[in-house]
Amino acid sequence: MTDDSHPDLATATNWRGLKPGMTRADALRAIEAAGAEISNEDETDPGWLLAVGEKWGVELRFAEGGDQPLRQIALDDEGCHWAGRPLPGLPLHEALAVLGDAARGAGWRPEDATDEAFADLEPPGPGPFSDARLLSEATVWIRSRGLGLVMCGGEVNEIIWRRAEDVPRDLIGPVTEAQRQITARPDREKFLRDEYVGERVPNRPAPRSNPLQRILNLALVIALGLIGWQAWLEMQRWHKAIILTGKVVVIERATAKPWRDHYRVRFIDPSGRSQGVTLAQGEFYIPPGEIGAEVQVAYVPEDPPRVKGLAYSRDAAFTRYMPWAIGVGLLYMVGSLAAAVIARRLATPALPRPPGLVR
Repeated sequence: MTDDSHPDLATATNWRGLKPGMTRADALRAIEAAGAEISNEDETDPGWLLAVGEKWGVELRFAEGGDQPLRQIALDDEGCHWAGRPLPGLPLHEALAVLGDAARGAGWRPEDATDEAFADLEPPGPGPFSDARLLSEATVWIRSRGLGLVMCGGEVNEIIWRRAEDVPRDLIGPVTEAQRQITARPDREKFLRDEYVGERVPNRPAPRSNPLQRILNLALVIALGLIGWQAWLEMQRWHKAIILTGKVVVIERATAKPWRDHYRVRFIDPSGRSQGVTLAQGEFYIPPGEIGAEVQVAYVPEDPPRVKGLAYSRDAAFTRYMPWAIGVGLLYMVGSLAAAVIARRLATPALPRPPGLVR
């Protein structure tokens, strides 16, 4: 059953008073009589107008000269029918079955007639036009009726109604049995989405192997491995360091940037000999405030021995080997750029000399 709110496109000569070919003034009066409103009028596109009413909406396109005749009506209304049967939202094979004999001669244009209005009046591009692309964004035209079925995901998304002179003349081909079978698939939407995305993002050939880059990668792994091993050994040394107590004998106050005081500390090493070391302010958790203050130092009995303040000893491995890791990383980046340039030059064939320049 249909009512006055929804057109039966099999017999309708207008829809709520609207039909292709009427003047803009008549169309505006019909919209007002239907109790609809113009929800948006684009000043940059004077030929376009959107009218919305209770449970219905249409997008209209007018000619820009003279009485501005209505060239196209886009129906986005699930209540639209054909011979009493709903049409929008149906898969293409079902929609064509509903249309019956009226669908004879139906053919494709690659444009979305809503978004690319009247671009289909020009000859179509060279293609290729895959089934996935057509069923995802193209329009099936029934020229004898002036109707276009805009497709989305294999379903009828919108219905286009045009005056005869604005119906495309050059179609790229009929609806095929293979296309009908695609829209009958239970996984139609996923199938078309996967196929269409695959077409728009073609598989890129795998990059050619670059032996220089492989050598650099191996060298990077080895270098970072050696640095990491040495850093671990350094950390173990300072974890096992002997903690000794010494006294501050001299305080050298900073007189210039970076404003770090230095402290001369005397201590007795494990062999009983008196040793001296100069430590920076940051090597103490709390810098000593006066000469004679007792402080603790970390002592590694090597040849020669190494001495640090406790604050520095815990980060000794990091501060010693991180600059090495950064240097290796920078060298790797420079080497990778050089390897890429060399590989590109080796892969580019030399241009032949013009015959007149051959020696």
